[in-house]
Amino acid sequence: MPKVIAVILVVAIVFAGASFSICGPLQQTKNAVGVQADQQPKSTAEDQTKGAQSALQSSKNLSTIHNLEEAHRDKRTDHVGSESTQPGTEYWPTVWGIKLKITDSLLALFTGFLILIGVWQGYQLRRSVDAVHAGERAYVFPGNPKAFVRPTGAHLLYYKTSDPSNRGPKPTIVFNFVNYGRSPAIILNVRAAMELIRKEPPKFPRFEHSILWDGETLLAKDSPSNNMTFEFHRNITPEELDLINAGEITPFFYGWVQYRDMFGFLHQRGWGNVFTEKSLDGVTQIGGRAFNYSRSKRWKEPKTPLWVVLFIRPLWAVLRHLPPNRKPLESNDA
Repeated sequence: MPKVIAVILVVAIVFAGASFSICGPLQQTKNAVGVQADQQPKSTAEDQTKGAQSALQSSKNLSTIHNLEEAHRDKRTDHVGSESTQPGTEYWPTVWGIKLKITDSLLALFTGFLILIGVWQGYQLRRSVDAVHAGERAYVFPGNPKAFVRPTGAHLLYYKTSDPSNRGPKPTIVFNFVNYGRSPAIILNVRAAMELIRKEPPKFPRFEHSILWDGETLLAKDSPSNNMTFEFHRNITPEELDLINAGEITPFFYGWVQYRDMFGFLHQRGWGNVFTEKSLDGVTQIGGRAFNYSRSKRWKEPKTPLWVVLFIRPLWAVLRHLPPNRKPLESNDA
């Protein structure tokens, strides 16, 4: 009996151990799966909570930074406004929303003042130079012209008694120029004309039958030039000669002279003279500024045209070096 009880206890112990060995892993696996199932929602919820908290924290940080920037900007604006209104600062008081720096505005004002002084000094210097030039340059004026229109008494008698259709002499005027300046002058061109008028000269010079003298002539100071002879373009009629002798018509002599001074200026002097006396010795200037004037401008040396430099000169250089086209000498053997 005791042996049977011992065998039953051994079998029971073996059976209990086998059952525990089989059921233990299954229970652990079930418990592990349950724990994972319980922990997964917890971790997901925690992650969502942490994400929401971080987003909230980021928005709080951004709003804090924005508030700090606004506060800093307001503080800076208040600081600048207080500086612009306070005396002794570097800004002028604000006018029409414009803020000016004191040092910059004073510098601009000082610079403008210096520019005005420079302009005034340049104007005074120009006046001084013009005064020196006006006092030292040449002044060329026409001398008193002498008219010769009357023939001798015998010729006058011949013109009146011989043939009424016969022509009288050609009026001739002899004139010159005088330099009244303090430096020499170079006369470049002279143009002269004459008309027979009764009382009033023409309004403008016409130069219909004028004579042009072209060429450079040096004229020293306080010295007259050589005499120049102007001859009327036609003979006068006996009737015109009688009117000249009676003083009803008179020659009107006008023209201009161009000359260059030693300072590099070109001058043009015009004249208009009428012979007022019957002897034709006295002259009077008439015609106003249309005939009696003085003009000046800067002298410019004449330049060779560009087309001459680009085409004519190279062509001439090539043609000049070409051999001459000579014909062979003919033999006289025949």
